[in-house]
Amino acid sequence: MAIRKRKDGTFVLRYLEGGKGGVYRQETLGRVSHAEAIRIHKARVGAASGRRGKDYRRVIFADLAEWYLKVYAPELSPKWRKDVERIVRARLIPEFGRMEVERLTPFDVDAYRRKRQEESENAGRAVAPATLNREWAVLHVIVRTAISNRLIERDPFPSNSVKVMREPKSRLIYFTPEEWRGFVAAFDDVAAWRAYRKKNRRLGPVISGAGGSPGERRYGGGMLSDSSASDDAFDRIRAALPVFQALLYTGSRRGEILDLRWKDVDLVRGVIRIPQPKTKNAKTIPISETLRELLGVLPRGIGEAHVFTRRSGCAWEPSKLRRAFDVAKTLAKLRDELTIHSLRHTHASWLAIEGVPIRTIQELLGHSSYRTTEKYAHLSPAHLADAVNLIGKIEKGAAEEAAPVEKPDRVTRK
Repeated sequence: MAIRKRKDGTFVLRYLEGGKGGVYRQETLGRVSHAEAIRIHKARVGAASGRRGKDYRRVIFADLAEWYLKVYAPELSPKWRKDVERIVRARLIPEFGRMEVERLTPFDVDAYRRKRQEESENAGRAVAPATLNREWAVLHVIVRTAISNRLIERDPFPSNSVKVMREPKSRLIYFTPEEWRGFVAAFDDVAAWRAYRKKNRRLGPVISGAGGSPGERRYGGGMLSDSSASDDAFDRIRAALPVFQALLYTGSRRGEILDLRWKDVDLVRGVIRIPQPKTKNAKTIPISETLRELLGVLPRGIGEAHVFTRRSGCAWEPSKLRRAFDVAKTLAKLRDELTIHSLRHTHASWLAIEGVPIRTIQELLGHSSYRTTEKYAHLSPAHLADAVNLIGKIEKGAAEEAAPVEKPDRVTRK
């Protein structure tokens, strides 16, 4: 049939392109009315009849991918754009670049996955299912974008023809309250810093008979652990503590806090607006008492001035911030698996443990999907406690229902 309605309410169109000896095209529509499906089918048949006998252009994937990077990649968040460009140029174009897009099949994607897995195993490190899913998502969005722009006629990957690989549940890594207190205390532990500098000090090369003097001498090398230069270096590291505290208090991503401007801080209304490049939205959260105290001791700026800066007044560079985090983590003797992003997990995990509803945590984190926040649900004992308490209530209600009702003594008439 030219038009077929599925059980889920969507329509499937089928029409011939190229006249006799041509190829049949199939297209799946969304939940539209039957009249709309007929109208779209007539339009497709009309457009196909106009191409009869013509050699319409075949699009290869390399050209399509470069077009997508030029037109649509600039709309992505900076980090995701960088990842997409790397995936396209390092993985997808070398594999699918010379292939005609409409001739791609789900089998090609499966073959690519198997090839990637074999190569990674031979290299001694297995490729994660999440990595393969991400590469497939980039490939598919390029194809779907081309379809919506009429650059190709047919989707080579029908719905659910390429299965998403099952990803193992990642373990949440977050600070315990004791670890966080130790982390903060490390920024004031001068003795631990000097011991760290002394242990990691690198000496200069040995030069024999330098300057005509007998023997060997060392020139250059790292700063002394108890020198003023060492103390100044520790002060530069200590300046990063407000950034880490803000990450914990707001549950934001590193880039969101580093790019925060004073124009987004409203101390009068008690709210802070945090742009989110990843979701292209902005979240507005109340300023907590601890965050207000933190903002109160920072040098006040206006307009586009950064809220969190280094001692020089310049914005923080991610590499400098990561260096400060790693040093403090070492001084506090914390787990290696803790990262700066663990502070975002800590914000959500602590709230979940205290019984804050997951929907509230979703709003605070700025997640666009509830499913993204669900990973914190198992930390909350509230919903489990409410559930198990129902058993006792049901049992009590049932017992009361089954208990015999005492009848009043019958009054006998004399």
